[in-house]
Amino acid sequence: MLLKPAPKAFLFDFGETLFSPLPDNYERQNLLKVKRDLGVEIGDEDFVARYRSFKRKTTKTFSSRSFFLHRDMIASALTNYLNTLGFDSVESVVEQYCRAQRLAVTDHLRPRTGCVTMLSRLRQYGLTLGIVSNIDNDWLDPLIQRFNLKDWFDLILTSETAQSCKPDRKIFDLSVNQMGVTPDQCVFVGDSEINDVLGAKQAGMRTIRFIGENPDEESVANVKVRSLAEIADLIQSLR
Repeated sequence: MLLKPAPKAFLFDFGETLFSPLPDNYERQNLLKVKRDLGVEIGDEDFVARYRSFKRKTTKTFSSRSFFLHRDMIASALTNYLNTLGFDSVESVVEQYCRAQRLAVTDHLRPRTGCVTMLSRLRQYGLTLGIVSNIDNDWLDPLIQRFNLKDWFDLILTSETAQSCKPDRKIFDLSVNQMGVTPDQCVFVGDSEINDVLGAKQAGMRTIRFIGENPDEESVANVKVRSLAEIADLIQSLR
């Protein structure tokens, strides 16, 4: 079994691992409001597609930094995109868009199927549990309250609090120190090969890659799983 010896702690990525991704329609409707407010004269689908291209490039650029705020990355992507369309003074529109995106996440993000059952089973095995997420505090705090996440997790560490974004080593080191375990006693679970798997491995942890419906995804993780239920099964096999 690739997880031997039995771990003492599990750390989880938040978005797209424990919680399902935000459906694209929320981003789309918020972008189209920007388009209407500015009177942009291109088609809806073209407007959205062009922005998403800018967003991918901006995400890649920001990911090379050891720390950044999520809202700054979104604001940069939209500002640069609107500038190319000839709009210069867009601060208020960009701020409204960032606020709308945050509200979409805090109002509509939901746990993945089997999340609560999996966490309950891990708790029964006496494991220490934590969340380590590249997210701004004002995006995550409402979800912590709504879903009573502090009842399930011994640690909830955001990149804003850590001043470090995965795969930067600092946020991983802070997480194990605060949980009172050593890296080799900890398993990190996440969907991102670079941020979660490679970042955690470099910090000395074992890793599980959540691949969902993408069974052909290659990974250097110790284990790949398609559902959260499989994680508790791995632990059960060690008992």
